Amino acid sequence: MRSEQTQDFTIYYPSELTFAFNPNIIRLADINGGQRRFSFSVNGMPKDLRSASTDNALEINISRYLQLCFSRNDIKQGIFRRQVAINIYDDISDIVLFTFNCQVVWGGVTAGAVLEDSEEEINLDYETEYEYLGLAGFETFAKADNGDWVFIGKTDTTDYYLIDLAQFGSPKKVTLQQIRKEQSTFDTTFDFTFLYKVLERHTTTYNINQCQPGGEMLKWVDNIGLMHTRRFVVDSLSEIVSRQGDSFDDVAMSDYSLGYPTEYQQGYSAKQEMTLAAPLASHAEWVVLKTLLTSPCVQYKAADGRWYQVIVKAGTTVRTSTHLEDFLFTIQLPNLVTQSF
Repeated sequence: MRSEQTQDFTIYYPSELTFAFNPNIIRLADINGGQRRFSFSVNGMPKDLRSASTDNALEINISRYLQLCFSRNDIKQGIFRRQVAINIYDDISDIVLFTFNCQVVWGGVTAGAVLEDSEEEINLDYETEYEYLGLAGFETFAKADNGDWVFIGKTDTTDYYLIDLAQFGSPKKVTLQQIRKEQSTFDTTFDFTFLYKVLERHTTTYNINQCQPGGEMLKWVDNIGLMHTRRFVVDSLSEIVSRQGDSFDDVAMSDYSLGYPTEYQQGYSAKQEMTLAAPLASHAEWVVLKTLLTSPCVQYKAADGRWYQVIVKAGTTVRTSTHLEDFLFTIQLPNLVTQSF
């Protein structure tokens, strides 16, 4: 959380990078003039967010307004982050008293999420590039297979970055390492989302296209706005057929000479459900894979090469204390096309 003092008040407001589905608090303190009314405009929206101060202070949550900065069409096009401007007005004079900007992520961090020193190894299928969350005050290095470390850059603010796999050729494995170079006040709370445990080094190794061939490819956005792609093994395929419309006897087509009138069904609807598995997934993989269970944006790559939106079937996924364990879930594929009378 950032803070600044103006001639009208002391303001505490969200950091440069914030999540739309976490609390995003604006707090005004030491308000000059005591009890005053303020209005707020998020990304040019009408100033219908108003509040009055009490005891020379005011606190308001703008999370819902940040969520409204993303349309359904944005999400369908893969736009999960947006630069947003917030203006604070004196509600009587309509004068802008303070303006700030932040990059808003269409996501949120679960309470109790902790970043700590770790070494992870994850099997993911990336095609040309992958995205990672760079931490403020850290330098990032990457290497392909057993090659040399390549300096990617230093992050002054926590933000999202892309690494182009083409610069490494066609690697089977890419290791990404972030190393702390300086202390940052951003490390302490991250707007009450991440908590840090003396984080000095974070290493993630991605095994590229190491999954079993012949599976099915999915891509999804996780809760902090990162896109993941992975190939899964097909465990089972179910077809659920139900009647649609009416059933009736067709007298003209009945063969009464045999004594059996013919019954017709007007039509059927059919759905397919596919159970997929990531065999022997490690704990680090589970952390990534379980994000697709609650993602509203999961896409399936069909045989025609196009991506189609699918639904992850609601249910319970249990992980035991075993280090390597199959990760199974079920998706509902697009409805089958059927004919009817």
